[in-house]
Amino acid sequence: MNYIKDILPYFLNVLFKNYEKNEIKSLAYITIQKIIGLDKSETIINSNKKLVDFQIKKINNILTRLKNNEPIQYILNESKFYNLDFKLNNNVLIPRPETEELVKIALNHTFNDVLDIGTGSGCIAITLAKNTNANITGIDICKNAILTAKENSRINNVKVNFLKKNIFNYNTTKKFDLIISNPPYVLESEKILINKNVIDYEPHNALFVNDNNPLIFYKKIISFGKKRLKNNGLILFEINEKKDQDIFNLLQKEGYFGIKIFKDIYNKNRFAKAIWKV
Repeated sequence: MNYIKDILPYFLNVLFKNYEKNEIKSLAYITIQKIIGLDKSETIINSNKKLVDFQIKKINNILTRLKNNEPIQYILNESKFYNLDFKLNNNVLIPRPETEELVKIALNHTFNDVLDIGTGSGCIAITLAKNTNANITGIDICKNAILTAKENSRINNVKVNFLKKNIFNYNTTKKFDLIISNPPYVLESEKILINKNVIDYEPHNALFVNDNNPLIFYKKIISFGKKRLKNNGLILFEINEKKDQDIFNLLQKEGYFGIKIFKDIYNKNRFAKAIWKV
């Protein structure tokens, strides 16, 4: 690997056992953009340009980590979400396209005060702050997640009140127009279905719940919402598609109105929305 034109074939040769061909190409161009600063068309134009030693070293380091199934977002410590830039580390989940849809549903409503529960990288809270004038609080049990979220709020030039809090003992007198959450919802029994790059690198406490109590976070947040939502306040979740009816029934049992389940881009029941009337 001496020239820019060598990078893509080299990636294909090294990673063919780990990834699909199109994904390898995508990883190669992401790496080129990060290390050399060229987009896809510029890469083609500059294909005969010689690589310097430090570039080759950095590319090989990325390749080694990719070969070990480490997500490119953690390798580069960054990701895009809703066209915004976010710093990442393995204390927080990698933002998913499905969660962008959760934000889109929220943005179809008007709100002044918002609570994001399990904020992680802050992607939901920061995106809502970037697109509204709302007062937004994001809470998470993980200190390093809160530090990451605060850094991301600075990067995106928004003000969000990020707090290290546990929803199971979080006390506040504040009332909210919107409570939004992407809590842990993957069952422990579903681990065998999850890709190795997720299992090996993403924080399990942000992903998995015990099969014996799969709705633990939803039950708590729904109960919390009954006390802390304003009249006609909205509760909005990302959910496990296998538990959609259980969550619908739980919201109904707890006295919420206008309950709706929304599908994601993969046609799976992925979001639940309900209204609280005081």
